Amino acid sequence: MRDKEKCSSILPRRASFRKSELVGWVQDSVVLLMADWQYVSQVAAGLAYLHEHNVIHRDIKPENLLLGMEGEIKIGDFGWSVHSPEERYVD
Repeated sequence: MRDKEKCSSILPRRASFRKSELVGWVQDSVVLLMADWQYVSQVAAGLAYLHEHNVIHRDIKPENLLLGMEGEIKIGDFGWSVHSPEERYVD
């Protein structure tokens, strides 16, 4: 994707911006990206915990990620999960 296309898909479509509008928009975007990163980090930590205990979820998708009362991510729906008593490695 060319740089011009990247910018047009990220910034709202307007002819011009005041500096204060751009600064506010960038600050809001950074806060949202940080929140997204925290969610991804929590899912990764949860999957690492499961794998350390030889549990394979096998159905990670947005519908199976729940948001707790404190804003924490919880992994749900273990219907397809399996417990593998021995360690397995994929070559």
